[in-house]
Amino acid sequence: MEKRRHFTPEEKAKIVIEVLREERTLNEITAEYEIHPNQLSRWKAEFISNASRVFSKEIDEVEKVKQSHESDEYINLLKNNGIKISMDGKGRALDNQRIERFFRTYKWEKLYPEDCETGHQLRRITREYVEYYNNQRPHQSLDYKTPAEYYFEGYNRLPAVV
Repeated sequence: MEKRRHFTPEEKAKIVIEVLREERTLNEITAEYEIHPNQLSRWKAEFISNASRVFSKEIDEVEKVKQSHESDEYINLLKNNGIKISMDGKGRALDNQRIERFFRTYKWEKLYPEDCETGHQLRRITREYVEYYNNQRPHQSLDYKTPAEYYFEGYNRLPAVV
């Protein structure tokens, strides 16, 4: 028995566009690509029904993750562990404001001024910056304390349990 042929989304789109051009008949195209006419009709219908999404700025959360990670394995890992996929639009940091602020600061204070040529150098300067950021750099939002001072200050106020 002959193995079933699989087409990539790009191949499907190319074939459907050929059908839409109407330069050849549906039967000629299905014969060339060895696709059943019903299958090609389904692809065409799906293509047309999703065409408006090309011009839409609204993309669902799963699509955003797929675009950024391009990995179904990653999506499945998140779903299988009960992790909700939630991302804001480009340039917005409402879901993860603190980490966005950290990365902005990291890029401008450390990454851009440095000239990293290897992954080892990048890891080293990142490790150094995280240490500096947490233990030496005062933060206006923390009343000019370091994150470590702010975090551990709360433990000093807790009553001893034992």
